[in-house]
Amino acid sequence: MSIKKVVVAIITPTHTKKSFDLGLEMAKKFDAELTVIECLYKIPPKFYFFETKSDKKQHKLK
Repeated sequence: MSIKKVVVAIITPTHTKKSFDLGLEMAKKFDAELTVIECLYKIPPKFYFFETKSDKKQHKLK
C-alpha cells in the first residue's frame, strides 16, 4: 500500500503550522502530492430587514 495524496484541512489558525508541517512531512516521506484546504468561518451579518412590526417581534422571540 502506498499513499499517493495527502490532504491537510486547516480549520483554525491555532493548528495551521503544525498541521501543514505534518502533512508536508508525510507527503515527502511517501513522495505524495500535498493539497492544503483552508476553511473559513464567515460570521453572518447582523442586519435584518422586517416588513412589518410583527416580523420584528417574531424574530426577537427566536
